[in-house]
Amino acid sequence: MSIRTKRLKNSLNFVHYAYYNDQQLDYVLAGSFVYYMMERSPFIYRYSLLNGKTDSMKVNSEFINEREIKPFDDLDFTSTNFYEKIIEYNYKIPKYQGLFYEKGSSYIMRVNSIATPYKEKGKKVNYRNYSISFIDTNMNYVGEIPFLKDSIYNFFNFMPTSKGFIVAYKQTKEDIRLNRTRLCEYEVSF
Repeated sequence: MSIRTKRLKNSLNFVHYAYYNDQQLDYVLAGSFVYYMMERSPFIYRYSLLNGKTDSMKVNSEFINEREIKPFDDLDFTSTNFYEKIIEYNYKIPKYQGLFYEKGSSYIMRVNSIATPYKEKGKKVNYRNYSISFIDTNMNYVGEIPFLKDSIYNFFNFMPTSKGFIVAYKQTKEDIRLNRTRLCEYEVSF
């Protein structure tokens, strides 16, 4: 086996600013470009492997209010419910979860975590609100599919395809008993 590494010229030269010192990056390779994003920023960046130039575009989700994006207040590490606060934060604060691309697809897909209440009527909720944004390779917003409270799908099990994406159904007690995961394929066109 032979492995060779090479530092990319001007790589990750952020054109805009990181929101709240966000270090959570996500990348996809599509053709001769690396597309990347930060978790708390609507900007998508595109780095050319051919000429080393980086450009960006602000690509908002229809379901995320940018003013709701806030950093986690992690000052009280000694709190007895610190870890529960982290989980609550991840429900309540919207963010851009990740980029996906499948060779042959016309779109880059971004999973968006939409603000979800942590508790309803004093009980923790058992769902998450999210959406899938579709962005063309010129970083233009094309459309978005929401998966809200009553969705039967689980975005943690998401995979792009050349025609759209595959997402897992939320597991039922029967699924858990049978040790199975049920999948649904979405074919998407705009």
